[in-house]
This record gives sequence, C-alpha cells and structure tokens, in this order.
Amino acid sequence: MGGTVEASAILSPLRIAFFGRLGGSTLKDARREVRRLGGTPVDAESNDLDWLVLGEAELPLAATEAQIETCLLERADRGDVRILSETEFWREIGRIDALPERQLYTAAALAALLDLPVSVIRRWHRSGLLQPVKSVHRLAYFDFSQAVTARQLARLLESGVSADALERKLEQLRRFVPAASRSLDQLGLMVDGGDILMRLDESWVDARGQRRFDFASSESPTVGSEAVPNGSSGGSGEQDEGHRAAPGATPTVEELIAQAEAFEDAGVLDAAVEWYRSALAAGGPTAPICFQLGEVLYRLGQLEAARERFYMALELDADFVEARANLGCVLAELEQYELARAAFVGALESHPDYGDVHHHLAATLEKLGQTEEARTHWERFLELSPRGPWADEVRERLSDKR
Repeated sequence: MGGTVEASAILSPLRIAFFGRLGGSTLKDARREVRRLGGTPVDAESNDLDWLVLGEAELPLAATEAQIETCLLERADRGDVRILSETEFWREIGRIDALPERQLYTAAALAALLDLPVSVIRRWHRSGLLQPVKSVHRLAYFDFSQAVTARQLARLLESGVSADALERKLEQLRRFVPAASRSLDQLGLMVDGGDILMRLDESWVDARGQRRFDFASSESPTVGSEAVPNGSSGGSGEQDEGHRAAPGATPTVEELIAQAEAFEDAGVLDAAVEWYRSALAAGGPTAPICFQLGEVLYRLGQLEAARERFYMALELDADFVEARANLGCVLAELEQYELARAAFVGALESHPDYGDVHHHLAATLEKLGQTEEARTHWERFLELSPRGPWADEVRERLSDKR
C-alpha cells in the first residue's frame, strides 16, 4: 500500500475485540492500534463483532478457549465472526516482527513457560522445528511466534504422538502439501488416530496429502492451531534407525552423537551418557558435546560430574555463555555460592542482557545475604523479561521486600 490514508485504514470498518491476556502488547495499546488503523475496538461480549483476537500471554490457551460463549463459536462457524490467535492478528496488521519491547525467550525460559523439559526445546531447535531469531555466544533466543509454535508442538506430543513420529509426519506434510511449509504457528493442526492433520480450506489433510472430510463441524477445531485432543504423554522409546551405523561399520562421530541425542530424547539417559562419551572418545572433546553431556548428567542428578563437563566446555570455548550459566546453576545447587556468583558474573560480562542469569545471580546473592545487590539484578531481570515465566514471582518477591 502506497499512501498514508490506505495504511491507516486497513482495519476499517472492522469491529475487533480481544479475549484473554495479550502477550505482545497491553490491551490499551492494542485497542489504540486498532483505532489508528481504522477499526473499532469493542468488548468480547458485543453482538456487533467482526474479529475476536485470543491473547497468547498465558500458554496454553485451553482455559481461555473454554470460556468463549457457544453462540460466538456458532457465529464463527457460520463465518459471521473471525477468531484469530494473537499471532495471526499481529501478522494481519504487519507488526509480527516489530512489536514494542518484543519478548525473547531462551530455551530454558521457553521450557519453563510451557512446563516442558528444556531437552525437548533443544530437540525442536536441533531439528529445525523451532527457529531462533538470534544467537549470542551460542545462546539461542526465540520470539513470541516461536513460543506459539512450541506450544502447538507440545499439544501434539500431549495427544500421544511420539517426538520421532511428530518430526517425520511434519516433514511428510511439508513434502506433500506446499501450504505446510509455512511457519507452524500459522498452521491449524490436530491429531486423529495417530495421524497429524492440517487444516486446508474446509477439510483436513494428512501426512500423505490425502484429504479428510469425515469430521463433523462439532468435532472440528474452533481455532485451528489449538485443537488437539487430550491424550497420553508424548514420551517414546522409539529410536531413529536412520541414526544407526550400517551393520559391521564403524560409526562416525556424527552417528554416535545422533544416537546419544536419540537416547536423550527418549529419556534413556544412562545410555545417552555412554554414547556421548563414545563420541568424545572417537572425535576428541568439543564444547557443544561436553555441554550436552553435562546437561544429561545434571538430569541424572550427577551434579559433580555435570560441573566438570561444563568446566570443560568453557575450557574449550570461553565464550560459551550458556555453559557458564549452567555451571553457575550447578554450583549453586552444590551450595558453592561464591563460585556460583563468579560464574554468573562471568556470564554477564560476556552477555550483559542475559535475563535468566540476572535471575539466578539475584537468587545466589540472597543466599549470600547480599539483598541490596540482589534487588538490582531482580529489577534488571524484569526489565529484560517483563512477561517471562518467572516475572510474576519476581514482582511478588520485590513487593514483599518493600
């Protein structure tokens, strides 16, 4: 659009309501943006409504969806009202990459937000299902849209699809259905009988590209990206045969690492440790593998062994900021608080805006009785991560100390 008048009226004459807490803006600012673009903000209870935008600050959104009036859902099914996720709304008005004070999440913060093991987030990162928007000294940062994608992946896992099957079926969808090549946060996905289905026009498409028309409207998802039936946990002991060396062949370092990762993803941690150690023996120590081994040892409760692996990762790459942060966490759990503080301070010297570390350092300083210095880091954490998973807890802590 070329002119200012056109650009300022892209939402005219739409009447738009917001439902639930927004993740990318305050409600006041979102309504102001609607007015600026020619639309009219209204309450969600309004009978004269064109769009209903579901806020995504609190993930998952199942509780929010359950509160939507049935009559409103019926109007949406008839096409009278359009229901959008918050991500879709920001994309519609061209602001998905230009939100004010955009919240970014480390793997650890994203895992806490979704109540998932951090190893699951790292797997999705390795496989390309999650795409970081930036990386600082090996530390990946994910934005709001990737948080939505991660939530959608988590729901697919909860439906009973194993992690291996999830990745295979999504890859099949992308091969057979060109529309599936879009970012996952733009796709409506659900599970039926172990198959992952994608919403396409008025039907659903499976991983083989076959359309499914046998869903009654009452069973179809109200908001495409949110509809995944509840089921068992998505853990699986399946191993990816593609990672195994051919019989009789000596496995490469890459194959050893891939097998270690497969055992780690399946939760077979003792085996993962042995395969990571085999990879180190075969190819020599590298900072990333020492880091991964340290994380598995930590999950096994072997804190001293994990500590040594994080030390080794730093010896190999002094700028590996997440290894330094993890080292500080392990030292704190071992009640070596002075050493933990030194590790956290070192991490912040390398990456001053590492919000997670400000949080950990503040907690460590309180253990050392240095409450005033701790407050400085609590406050800095809130500046960097005002909508992060630990933000409310920190606000309560600061409020209690006034």
